[in-house]
Amino acid sequence: MSNSKPPSITGSVVRVALATLLWVLLLVVLVVVVPRERKKFDDFGMSVPTVTQILVDVSMFFEDYWWLAVFAAIPVVIGTGIATYYLRNRSGSPMLIVFWSLFLFVPPILLQLVVWWALYLPLQKLQEGLSR
Repeated sequence: MSNSKPPSITGSVVRVALATLLWVLLLVVLVVVVPRERKKFDDFGMSVPTVTQILVDVSMFFEDYWWLAVFAAIPVVIGTGIATYYLRNRSGSPMLIVFWSLFLFVPPILLQLVVWWALYLPLQKLQEGLSR
C-alpha cells in the first residue's frame, strides 16, 4: 500500500495567482497612478530625473495599450501555471522550486520598488521647492 498522496494543484494555483496579482498591481500603477503624478509634474512645470521620464514614457505606452498586456498575459499565465505544477509535483528538486518561486515573485516586486522610487524623486524635489 502506497502512502503517497496524489499531486495537488492548489499550491501551484496559489503561487501563479499571487504572481499574477503582483503583475496586475504593477500595470494598475502604470496606468492609473503614474499619469496622475505626471499631471502634477506638468502642472508645476518640473523637469524630472531621467529614471522618472523613462517611467512616464513606459506608463504612457501602457496607458494606450493596456489591453495588449492583458492579452499577452493570458498565455504567459497558463504557461507559468503548467511549469509551476510540473516543478512542484514532478521535478523532485526542492531547490528548483525555490528558484522558480523567486523568479515568479522577485521581478514584479523589484519593478514596483523602482516605480515608487522614480515617483518619489521628483516629489521630494517638489516638496523642497514648495517649503522655501
